[in-house]
Amino acid sequence: MGPTGYPPPPPPGSYPQPPQPQKPLMIWEELESAGGGHLAVRRAKVPGGWLVYASNGYHHHGGMSFYPDPEHRWNGGTLP
Repeated sequence: MGPTGYPPPPPPGSYPQPPQPQKPLMIWEELESAGGGHLAVRRAKVPGGWLVYASNGYHHHGGMSFYPDPEHRWNGGTLP
């Protein structure tokens, strides 16, 4: 018994922990870019297409757009 007359608490981590819900993870793929100075371009596969993010690599000023491509056929390049 502990000083309070009750059994001491179990050590931390000995209680079974409920499973934590897994947070969604956004996976960005870096794309090659040419001719636009130092332009960083990335895309993420989302339902119905791609999220495309482009920014200058120096100050991280950029923008994001949705590219519809339900079957995810876009290879990340531009047309010739």
